Amino acid sequence: QRHYDDTPIVLSLIVRIHRTKHHCSLQQPTPSLACSKMVSSSLRLIAAVPVVFVSAKLVSKLLNTLLNPTRTGPPTANVGLLKFFSQIANPQQIIPFLLGLHKTHGHVYRVQTPMFCPEIFVVADWKTLDLILEGNKQLGCEEADKPAFAYRAVSDYTLGIPNIVSKMTNGEGPVHGWAWARKGLAPAFSRNNLYKQLDALQNEVERMVKNLQESSTSLNLTHFVNVHVMRMLCASMFLVDLNDIPERDAASEIINWSDSALIEVMARLSNPLRKFKFWGPSVRMQGADDLMSEAGRMIEMYSSKRSEEEIQKCPSAIGHLLRSPYPDEKTRTAEMSILLLAGAETTAHSIVFTLWEMFKNPQLLQKARSELDAVNPLRGAWDKEKLASLEYIGNVMNEGLRKWPTVPFQLRFLPQDTPCGDFLLPKGSLCPTFFFGAARTGLKDPERFDPDRWSKLSGGQSSGGQTSGGQTVGEDAEQDTLRRFSGFSKGKRNCVGKELALLELKLIIATLIQRIDLDIVKEPEIFAAGTLKPKELMVTASARPSGQAANL
Repeated sequence: QRHYDDTPIVLSLIVRIHRTKHHCSLQQPTPSLACSKMVSSSLRLIAAVPVVFVSAKLVSKLLNTLLNPTRTGPPTANVGLLKFFSQIANPQQIIPFLLGLHKTHGHVYRVQTPMFCPEIFVVADWKTLDLILEGNKQLGCEEADKPAFAYRAVSDYTLGIPNIVSKMTNGEGPVHGWAWARKGLAPAFSRNNLYKQLDALQNEVERMVKNLQESSTSLNLTHFVNVHVMRMLCASMFLVDLNDIPERDAASEIINWSDSALIEVMARLSNPLRKFKFWGPSVRMQGADDLMSEAGRMIEMYSSKRSEEEIQKCPSAIGHLLRSPYPDEKTRTAEMSILLLAGAETTAHSIVFTLWEMFKNPQLLQKARSELDAVNPLRGAWDKEKLASLEYIGNVMNEGLRKWPTVPFQLRFLPQDTPCGDFLLPKGSLCPTFFFGAARTGLKDPERFDPDRWSKLSGGQSSGGQTSGGQTVGEDAEQDTLRRFSGFSKGKRNCVGKELALLELKLIIATLIQRIDLDIVKEPEIFAAGTLKPKELMVTASARPSGQAANL
């Protein structure tokens, strides 16, 4: 292993094997005979490598079984490796498939795998998830990283160029790694900076209200909210007003390109050979290519209108992108592209899920409007203080994020044996972290949308989707789940833009509930291609009468 790249030593080994096996002297061989025999021996050596690897794996598992005859673990689901990955890569089947296994086998269960594959444990227990996602120094547990193939899949979104999401936690150096990129972008997403962008965000919300009030036919609320959240992201973080591009609907194009890329990456996870079908536009990642081009145009649009001094002082994300010493412009553009892809869709879908639930429940809608009318009776612009006082709307946001987590699961590799109840999940296991199931663990009637369950939480809860994750000794299972819940993942790689998402969630949900009446025409289809999506929620919209009381 120390000399795997030392050609003379490798050739010497091959010659020795050749001489011993065939009992012939190579002192004066004919060139063609020596070459052919050396190649033949080399191929046999190469072919032996996987056999030795598989044999070692089998022997290891056999010894482990013999030495630990009483070893117990979580129940094993009656599903094989191929079926498991084909189902989780299916956008329409992943949620019912995993939820069905969760209800049948409990919060943690094993997936059947061949002897030469890592063990797979699906985890939907928050105590174990905390150890996997955050680690615990007292227990000697490190934070688990995603598998390399998951990072490679994310880099496909940016045509193979590394980005802040695709760089491995433990595989990158201090320069140009994920931590370096995150440190450069984090100040743009701080609360202090975001409240400086509140006017830009409210201007787009006013456009939303106007468009809804003027709509005369049913509309796709999912796409509608996506478009406006994308415009909010570009206006606040990249200082580019997409409304200033009259010749095309840039926001809709970005959303369509993002959806195309997401669906293709999920298809590749279930069929790794799909990428070789180069003649298909989706397989060629045309959506990702177009998204990269748009990101480059935005950087050029911003740079051409600002001086170097303005760029150096710019507190928004694009200023930090331009100031940071990326190795080349392609990497800078890839970073911008992944922010476009990840920065709007998840927030928009959380908003749509929450509005869908609220307008299906008149009593909840009445309670929310009572609070909104009391805090903002003139229905004017929202400021920092008014938004902070919306306690019930904060509970509504929490419940929307709980019932419909926009990232339903992730994949993690365990770096060490990890405690899980009365047994250990072995080192090297692959753990799909099933947040959708975990958000239902221990709750009474978990499918019911109930914002009031958050008001019963005793201590440690922050409004708007953040919880303390502290000690839960003496609390019941429901409070344990709510306290540990997070809508933005946990650990070092949690969502860098969560403060922006929370601000957009509260601003849009509060404004639309107070000023718009929505009638649901068609229920959405639940679609999960990387993120959870309410596909085609069709509604009709009208202005809520200005003199209407909070009661319905």
